[in-house]
Amino acid sequence: MPAVLSELDELKINHRNEAVREKTKSLINKFKEYRRRGRLSDGVVLVNDVSTIMSLAIEPDFNNTLPWLSPDNNDDRLLCAIVEVMRSHPRSLVIIITADINLQNKAEFARLPFVEPPEPHL
Repeated sequence: MPAVLSELDELKINHRNEAVREKTKSLINKFKEYRRRGRLSDGVVLVNDVSTIMSLAIEPDFNNTLPWLSPDNNDDRLLCAIVEVMRSHPRSLVIIITADINLQNKAEFARLPFVEPPEPHL
């Protein structure tokens, strides 16, 4: 979603911590690898019969969402877009994967499912 991609672009260039910049670039490269498997806009299987990743160009409609979400906040843009995805695909499981405590708090308040990503294995 555009909110996620804009944050990744910001992190890869401007984050003060070089390790964060490198991890961000690595994640962006993973998206590029998924694109080699097929069109992300159609969905690309990560694990057969388990998970699919899909790229959606959704700019949320803030006139038709939770009134406490702000279009000026990327977390809120993401949450609003997720609500729209859930409305469009009511039979699909949509889960937010984030370690961002602020996004987790807002997701919980909005009653949207989220999980903490696993710690990377070194």
